[in-house]
Amino acid sequence: MGGSWLAAPIAAAGLALAATNADSVTLRTLGLSGNWAVECTKAPTSDNPHVMFATPADQYPEYLERGAAGGQIVAALSNVRALSGGQIGMTMTITNTFGGKTSRVTVDSVVQKAGTKFRFMEMKPDSGDAPVSGGIAKATGQPTQWIQKCGG
Repeated sequence: MGGSWLAAPIAAAGLALAATNADSVTLRTLGLSGNWAVECTKAPTSDNPHVMFATPADQYPEYLERGAAGGQIVAALSNVRALSGGQIGMTMTITNTFGGKTSRVTVDSVVQKAGTKFRFMEMKPDSGDAPVSGGIAKATGQPTQWIQKCGG
């Protein structure tokens, strides 16, 4: 019998490791995985978005944001990386379908993470103006909101 009975479990373990998505692992390691909101106990609104970083082991991670009136943004995340000063860079690919037409926007984003909260510092879409630069939202001229971790 030798040691051949070990071959199948070891091969299966190798396949499981190979299927792990590096971007999901990086998001978990950097502490962004999970649910976030400005006010965790209040309903989602335009001033209180509820955000989730979903980090499945074998798939690309996703950013899901729920806002007012059931509106939702879903983005696939890639190129997740730690930057200096507690910042995290990522590429967000947002796909929208409206009126039977699908559009896709790619946004290079940087978030600042401080303990159990984060905020967007940069959002640069592949076309058009940056809605966030230097931590300031262009639409309001105000700093972006800090979003806190909900439920630990």
